[in-house]
Amino acid sequence: LITFIGFNLTFFPQFMVGYLGMPRRYHYYPEEWQIYHVLSTAGASILGVGYFIPSIYLLWSLKYGKRAGPNPWGAVGLEWTTQSPPLEHNFHETPVVTWEAYAYSAEAEEEARQDRETMPGIEAAREEEADNDLREGRNPEHPSGSPAGD
Repeated sequence: LITFIGFNLTFFPQFMVGYLGMPRRYHYYPEEWQIYHVLSTAGASILGVGYFIPSIYLLWSLKYGKRAGPNPWGAVGLEWTTQSPPLEHNFHETPVVTWEAYAYSAEAEEEARQDRETMPGIEAAREEEADNDLREGRNPEHPSGSPAGD
């Protein structure tokens, strides 16, 4: 709401003075348009506050916020079975998907987890992920959200 008000208060007066015939790129404007410039300046200040508040929330959450897990929505699509950053080859063999990609129920997630346990190439992916974890100094006992982490 603050951003909406600031935006409109910044640019609507500029639209009005342009419509009324104010020339652009002048260093001095007649007094009759002064109020529009003051309103536009006030609107720009409000717009700045409207952008500043979310940036404070962003910085606070980056520093103090809870870290999201590897699959915070419980999605069952294949893109949520790989680690982040992804391995060079996500799957050594093309996986056969037997579940809906956009099912978000607990039953669908459990069915997908069970299917991923028997997916072709899962062992090779787990070994490659463990090697990458060791190389990057991560603890392989605490997986980061990949096929090995399910």
